Amino acid sequence: MRSYRSPLLTTVLLATLAAWAQQTDPGAPPGAGTGGRAPFGEREQTTVSAQMQEQMADRRNSERQKQLVADTEKLYQLASELRAEVARSNKEQLSVPVVKRSEEIEKLARAVKERMRGY
Repeated sequence: MRSYRSPLLTTVLLATLAAWAQQTDPGAPPGAGTGGRAPFGEREQTTVSAQMQEQMADRRNSERQKQLVADTEKLYQLASELRAEVARSNKEQLSVPVVKRSEEIEKLARAVKERMRGY
């Protein structure tokens, strides 16, 4: 009977040590050793952090939307001006300001496109 006690005792001891090591692992995320739940103070801090991140994301999206509206308005204005200048220009030759305005419109349109993608 004595020969069975030693391996059984060793197995129980190793299992206990492994469980204890998981609970006290310094590299583990908060709440890793508490059944997946963080202690009360850490849960509160995690909730506040998540709320702050959500507010910051909302603020960034709002600013991005405002910038998109402003850039789109400017793009519309530039396109209208370009249309008027092209209508006034000579049929055989475009003026330098018309070419520069079209380049400005192209640059702004690309910026709006990238911003809409979220970059």
